[in-house]
Amino acid sequence: WPGVGLIMCYDDGMLKMLKDEVDIQPPEGFPEDQNAVPEDVAMFRVGPKMGFRSGNGKAFLEWYSSVLIRHGKEVLAEAAKAVEKTGQAYPADKFCFSAKVSGLHWHVTHPSRATEACAGYNCCTSETADAYMEIAKMLAAASTAAKRPILFNFTCMEMTNDGCSGVPHALSAPEDLIAQVRKAAIFHQVPLAGENALEFDLGTGEAAFRQIGKQIRSFSPGLDMMHGLTLLRLSDNFVKPASLQQLARFVMA
Repeated sequence: WPGVGLIMCYDDGMLKMLKDEVDIQPPEGFPEDQNAVPEDVAMFRVGPKMGFRSGNGKAFLEWYSSVLIRHGKEVLAEAAKAVEKTGQAYPADKFCFSAKVSGLHWHVTHPSRATEACAGYNCCTSETADAYMEIAKMLAAASTAAKRPILFNFTCMEMTNDGCSGVPHALSAPEDLIAQVRKAAIFHQVPLAGENALEFDLGTGEAAFRQIGKQIRSFSPGLDMMHGLTLLRLSDNFVKPASLQQLARFVMA
């Protein structure tokens, strides 16, 4: 934070997959410094010809994202098999899976969506590229195969678009990102769950609780309300009287 990170595909296995499946090598121009911002990186720089939307750059990023989606599908399939092997009856309405999806909220307002792109979330190679739609689609299919719900568990619930105003070059927009995820979950009828991105003092966290309440939409009877909430993280501070009192007020609101 707030750098774009690095592409993680240079081990022998990933390079072989790339060659076998797309028949290209990792293109030049990707970040070499994980703390770089998009305009420092040739592949993500905005201009007449943007590397992330053409040629091998586009082909690579689409493949890179597809590997992540495929991996998620395979992990969930193995989880379903593991449940079956126990020989126990776990009713679908009592036992579900949850897939944690990272909330990479910085550089969301840059055309390259570079931080997400480096992590394998493709929202940049075309006008319609939407990693969260693809993730939700995969979770819906995995849920059908597993015969039980799979939650799309997203983060950033306590964050606001102006919360990173002290770091303007981060181009952060967590509220916009949650809205994109919610739309994907609704479209593919995948239950959405959430958590806070950063630990906060519960006793003095009224503003964070207010934002979380807004995002979980407990007031809504529709598909946009969330099905679960995780509060990070359990510590001595979490169980102080002032913290538990504030938590009780939040739960009862």
